[in-house]
Order: sequence, then C-alpha cells, then structure tokens
Amino acid sequence: MGIYLDANVLWPWRTFTEPDRLALSIVAHQLAQTVFVPWVVLREVEEDYRRTLRAALDSLDKSESEVEALFGAEVHVHAEPWPDVDDVVATWRRRLEEFATILPLDP
Repeated sequence: MGIYLDANVLWPWRTFTEPDRLALSIVAHQLAQTVFVPWVVLREVEEDYRRTLRAALDSLDKSESEVEALFGAEVHVHAEPWPDVDDVVATWRRRLEEFATILPLDP
C-alpha cells in the first residue's frame, strides 16, 4: 500500500513547503504509507515546469524590448545571477526525490 501522486497534485509544488505537501507528509507518516510518484508523472511535471520557467525568462526579454520600443530608449534589465532553468528543475527534482519514491517505467 502507498499513496500515489499524479501530475495535478505536483504542479503547484515548487518549494515543497506548501501546506498541502506538508499535510500529505504528516498523513503518510501517521498511516505508515510511502508516497509514490510514477516516473512518467515526474517527467510530465518536470517538463511543464521547465517550459514555465523558460516562458518567464522569455517574457522578461519581451518586456525589455517593449519598454525600449515605447520609450524610444535603450533599457537594460539585468538579473544577477541570471536564473538557470536546468539548475532550478534539478533542485525541484531533488526535493521531490527526498519526499517520494519514484516508480520506474516498466519496460
């Protein structure tokens, strides 16, 4: 027996300190249940998160261009350090793997 999570549960979890994630940990511990995430669910959420992060960075670039066009002047938006999408996704995955057991895809 265990608690199996689907993508719709994982999508809003970014820091793994969200109240519903904490509540799930408490319930799983009280019931002595392992939390499982199928590999295909992991990949689905991971790729969606990656697309969301890239879209946010693209939006930042587009906003800079729009401000330059509207004001007719060069504008520099500088994020320091520049966010690394792969690093953020890897951190998210590490946190998930600390919380849940990933079920491999059966060949």
